[in-house]
Amino acid sequence: MPSGHLCGYYAARFSAFQCGIFLLLVALPCLVIATFSAPIWEGLGFMTIEDIAFYRRTGYQGRFIFGTFGHCHTGLPGDHVCLRPTISYDIGAVLSVFNDTYFSSKIGVTLKHLTKALFLLPITAVLVLIALIAAIPSRFIERLFSALIATVACVLMLLSLILELVLFSIVERHVKGAKTNWGPATKLIIAGFL
Repeated sequence: MPSGHLCGYYAARFSAFQCGIFLLLVALPCLVIATFSAPIWEGLGFMTIEDIAFYRRTGYQGRFIFGTFGHCHTGLPGDHVCLRPTISYDIGAVLSVFNDTYFSSKIGVTLKHLTKALFLLPITAVLVLIALIAAIPSRFIERLFSALIATVACVLMLLSLILELVLFSIVERHVKGAKTNWGPATKLIIAGFL
């Protein structure tokens, strides 16, 4: 069968609306998992900072894992400390561990405000869920409502992705004496957006 007929066959079987539902079904778990990153899910975060000096002193890997609602610190075996989940947390205080000085009030305040923007992730996940629920009846009005909510969710997801990349790019640039790694939560947001 020529490839043109094959494409026509699949195009007739799946509408743009069904493809949209599939994309929403893929985006929803990515957003939910990224939302429950550190400190809720200790090993999952947007960025990990590995403290090289701590490793040299103790032989154990000290690391900070930053998530949506806070961060976790691991050090010696059995030494796992996570913040209580909160909408905004102070990354500047954590970074002062690596720089021996606290960040200027301007940078510290900026970083703290950018952590507030991470709250867009759970809002986006709820909007994607509402878009999926609205798509179930599959009438024209519900489809239109679902498409509108999905569009708003897509814009919010892009905004949260950009703000998250800006936040952790600033963190990465200011960390000295430690190794930074982008975490799986960042990759999940990118996958959910695509």
